[in-house]
Amino acid sequence: MQTDSDSSSDVDMQGLSLVTKAITGSNQIVWQRIPSTDNIPPARKIYIVSKTKLPGEKVSALIADIPAPRKVFIVRKNHLPGEELITVAKKVFFDRKTELPQHSSNSTVQGLRNISKKSAPASVQRTLPGQSVSQAEPQDQGIKMVARNAYIKQMTAKMESTEFQERIRGINQLVEDCHRNPDMVMSCICPVFDAIRARLVESNRKVNLHMLEALGLIIPQLKESLSKVLYILIPALVNNHLNSKNTAIYSAALGAIRALVQNIDNALLLEIFVTKAQLLSGQAKADLTDTVADMVMELYSRKPKMVEQEVLPLLWHLLAICKNSRATATLCKALYSQMGPRLRRCAVSQPLSIIKDLNNLLEKV
Repeated sequence: MQTDSDSSSDVDMQGLSLVTKAITGSNQIVWQRIPSTDNIPPARKIYIVSKTKLPGEKVSALIADIPAPRKVFIVRKNHLPGEELITVAKKVFFDRKTELPQHSSNSTVQGLRNISKKSAPASVQRTLPGQSVSQAEPQDQGIKMVARNAYIKQMTAKMESTEFQERIRGINQLVEDCHRNPDMVMSCICPVFDAIRARLVESNRKVNLHMLEALGLIIPQLKESLSKVLYILIPALVNNHLNSKNTAIYSAALGAIRALVQNIDNALLLEIFVTKAQLLSGQAKADLTDTVADMVMELYSRKPKMVEQEVLPLLWHLLAICKNSRATATLCKALYSQMGPRLRRCAVSQPLSIIKDLNNLLEKV
C-alpha cells in the first residue's frame, strides 16, 4: 500500500505494475499496486483510466479490451493532445499493431480520416460482432465527435495565432482540407466560418487578401453547405472590402461574390444581397445591384413571386436616390426583360416621381 504522495507518473507498464486508486470503506483514497492488468475486468479498467492521469500510449494499452462504446468516453475524458489523440484512436479503435499513415499536412483530422478509411477492419467500420447497426451508431458518432473536436481545436489555433504568417498557413491548411476532406469541414461549418469571418475583418491587409483569395477556392468545394453560414460570410465580405481602395482586395472580394452566385442556389442569396444593396453606398452598392440583376435573370422563371417581393423594393429605392446610375438602369432592364408590362403595373402604387423615372428608363430599353 502506497501513500497519497505516490504519483501516477511512477506507472511502469513494461514491468506489469500499475498504480491505481481504490476507495476504502471510509472513503479514503489510497494507492494500490497491482502486479498485472491481465485479470482486471473492463469495468475496473474504466474506473482506473477515468481517475488516473496517464500518457496517451499507456491509456491505449490499458483500455485495449474495454467495450468500444466506453472507449469513446475514455478518450474524451482524458482530453488528450492532438498527436496523442491520433495514436490512441488508432490503437483503441483499430489495429494496434499497424503504423500510423504518413501524410504531408500536420492536420489531426486528416490523420484520423486516413485511419478510419485505410486501416479500420470492416467489422469496426460497420458493426462489432454481435452488434446491430443501431448499437454501432453511438460508437461511430463518438469517433466522429472526437475527430470533429480535434479538428476545430487545431484549426482555430492556427487561424487565431498572434503571428500573421501562422494565420496565413492556417488559411492554406483550410483550403487543403476543403479539397481533401470536405465532409469534416462541413461538419464544423459554423466554427470554420467564424474563423474565416475573423480573418476577413482583422486589420492585417495581407491576411484579408489571402482569405479573400482562398474563398474563391473554398466556396466551390463546399457549395450548398454554405447556406448555414451566409449571414456570417456575406456581411464580412461586402461590408469591409467592396469599397476598398486596395485594387487587389476589391478584385478578390468581387471574385468571392461571383463564386457564391455561381455555386449556390441564388434563391438562398437573393434576400441578403438585396438588403446589402439597399444599405451600402458607393461602389459596393453598384456591384451588389449588378449582382442582383444577374440573379433576376436566373431566378425569375422559377421563383417569380420571390423575385418581385425582394427586388422591386430595391428598384423603387434606387429610382428614389440614384435614378441616373448605370446599376439602376441595369436592374430595371433585367426586371423588364422578365416581367414585361407587369413592371409598370407594379409601379402604380409608387410615388409619381418614381413612376416617371421608371418610364424614362424603360423608354431607353
